[in-house]
Amino acid sequence: MNTSIRRHLMTSDLMEGAAFGAMLGDLQRRGARPATPVVVGWLVTDRCQLRCRHCWVGDRRTSSLAPAARRRVAERLATPPLARVCLSGGEVTLLPDLGDLVATLKAGGRPIAVYTNAIAPLDGPAGDAWLAPWDLEVDYVMVSLDGGDAASFDGQRGRGSFAKFVAGVRALRERDVRLLAHYVASPFNGGDVRRAAALAGDLGCEAFAAEFVYPRGRARDLPWPAILAAAQDFNASALRLLDDPTLAEGPMRLALSFPNVVPGPAGLPRRRPSAAELLVPLTSGQTHAFVTAAGDLVPATHLRDDPGQRFGSLLEAPLAELWNLAPLVRRLPQVRDLRATRCADCEDFAWCRGGHHYRAEELAGSHDRSDPWCFREPLREPTDAGPSEGAQP
Repeated sequence: MNTSIRRHLMTSDLMEGAAFGAMLGDLQRRGARPATPVVVGWLVTDRCQLRCRHCWVGDRRTSSLAPAARRRVAERLATPPLARVCLSGGEVTLLPDLGDLVATLKAGGRPIAVYTNAIAPLDGPAGDAWLAPWDLEVDYVMVSLDGGDAASFDGQRGRGSFAKFVAGVRALRERDVRLLAHYVASPFNGGDVRRAAALAGDLGCEAFAAEFVYPRGRARDLPWPAILAAAQDFNASALRLLDDPTLAEGPMRLALSFPNVVPGPAGLPRRRPSAAELLVPLTSGQTHAFVTAAGDLVPATHLRDDPGQRFGSLLEAPLAELWNLAPLVRRLPQVRDLRATRCADCEDFAWCRGGHHYRAEELAGSHDRSDPWCFREPLREPTDAGPSEGAQP
């Protein structure tokens, strides 16, 4: 079976394959911090033509950089030995200079990915001409596929968005662009993972990653019972996917991230972890980093509004200097130690791996705590939305 059941998605692993995963594994085993991040997710803009009901960006909008400043950031991200740059937003395809940014990064030898809602800009050129400045230069495109049909997709992204999405994905396929699909289940779209995966396969996607939205951004005010019900729906639908040989054993690679706010499906592997497994390597700020729309380098996407969690600005210093010399570097944990937590005796650890470390730090005071949103923890309804389980580039 080509299915990966994981708690923390690394969507770039799906496209890079075994060699990329082996490189990351070697870094983690040696406790080595590379000279520059292995992957950088650049949130180039907060602007978007949609107002998705689950959006983690929510209503927090920052002023995007001017084109000249964006080019300066791209030049600093183009320096070796950085492995990959993933451009996203907001909706990055709305930028008139996207082609220039991609060309700058490619000139430095950087592999490039673009994350997009695949919907043509309303004020853009006719037909598929909006793809021409950048699509042939990128290594792959990850499309946001948040429903398996018009009803579920439009329920999360807005009326009429499904038809526009399908048209955009088909245009990408006609131009021979490699595609990965990312699905986010929520109370708004019914959590039908199986139908969404089937659609991704029909549209020619090479890989499909699915996860469950945790309430941030516009989803912050969701009632907790609705979150739990949607998580159960996600699990049930994911099991139907795994029982479908056309999908589970087909050519499209799969990664499923089960929400730990409810018990995992009965079919997941269960055993008590070893002491070594309870020392969980962290990628945030160690191998992976993000760049905000303002040009700041940060360990994780949700930390962009926290001045104390920034390496610094790429407008002011080179990438390697920020990555290695910023005061934040000395405070970043390399490993999450869960040996003294209830995770040590938990048979669900194989698929949960302690949950989200930033949520543990924010809500329980330390990375070395189990996720307070785990269904086994006493806290059932969060008093703070905390970080999302979002996919990393």
